[in-house]
Amino acid sequence: MAVSNGYPYPGFTNPYVRGKLPSVKTQRNRKMCAGRIFIFLILGVILFVLGLVSMGVYLNVNGSTSSSQYTEIMPLYITSGAVILAGMCVCVLFWKRLKALVFVSVIICVATGFLCGITAVLTCTHVLQPLQTFRTCRYYMSQKLCQCLSPYKRDMLTLEYSEKGKEV
Repeated sequence: MAVSNGYPYPGFTNPYVRGKLPSVKTQRNRKMCAGRIFIFLILGVILFVLGLVSMGVYLNVNGSTSSSQYTEIMPLYITSGAVILAGMCVCVLFWKRLKALVFVSVIICVATGFLCGITAVLTCTHVLQPLQTFRTCRYYMSQKLCQCLSPYKRDMLTLEYSEKGKEV
């Protein structure tokens, strides 16, 4: 009781059979991923703006304090520059998605994420610990200077604890 078109009954169409593919006649449509995907533009702009904001925070803090060596492991302009570069690479993917460009963008984004992650972990372990254990703080109004004592001493990545409070 088979029907001549190979289907079980007349009028049956298989929903899993794909129709004809559209013809590719122009050079633009032959390229990989010819359409524009707006998520690349949106994410790239977000990364770019976050990099600019963190650069502004760095410039503001650097201009208002003289003891940045106690509050940063790596200068913030390095991570800000990496985030800005990653944002620009992701924005470029909105217009062109060549294999080499996608590969470079992925490498830059992974390296930026790794750099930001390492900086965050080191900041939490080497900067926040001495800041949380201040013994006393004094503000000298005439010099506009705040001096705090902490039992920790930090020299780049070395963190030492002593019973005597060191100036921070």
